[in-house]
Amino acid sequence: MLQHEERFDYRLEALWTLRDALEYPVLDSSSQQQFARLYRAVPAATKLVETIGQKICQWCHDLQGRLQEDSGPGDPLWTGQRGFCVGRWIFVAEERLLELSDESSLGEETRESAKKAAQTMLKLSQRCT
Repeated sequence: MLQHEERFDYRLEALWTLRDALEYPVLDSSSQQQFARLYRAVPAATKLVETIGQKICQWCHDLQGRLQEDSGPGDPLWTGQRGFCVGRWIFVAEERLLELSDESSLGEETRESAKKAAQTMLKLSQRCT
C-alpha cells in the first residue's frame, strides 16, 4: 500500500486533515462556512484513522516522530503542543470524535464514522503506549 512507502512522509498532511476536521467548533461566527468545512473534513479524518491510525498513534507517542518544521499549531479548540503528541491524540479520540458522533447537524453516516474512529483510536491507544 502507498502509505507504507518510506519515501513519502504523510505526517503533515495527516495532521492538517485531523486539524481541519476536529479542532474547530461546529458552529461559530462563520457558521455556514465552518459547517461546510466540517461536513467535508470529518469523513476524511475518520477514513484517515481507519487507514493509518496505528501510524498516527506511533507518531504521537514517539518523540522521533515530531515534525521538523514549525507546523501543526492548534486551532480554536486545541491550544496544546504543536504537531503530533499524546495530548492531541487523546483530545481527538476522547473529546472531539465522540462529541461529533452526537452532533445532530451532521449526517447519520458521518456521526457513525466519527464514533467508529473514536473507538479505533481508543483501542490503538492501548497498544501504542
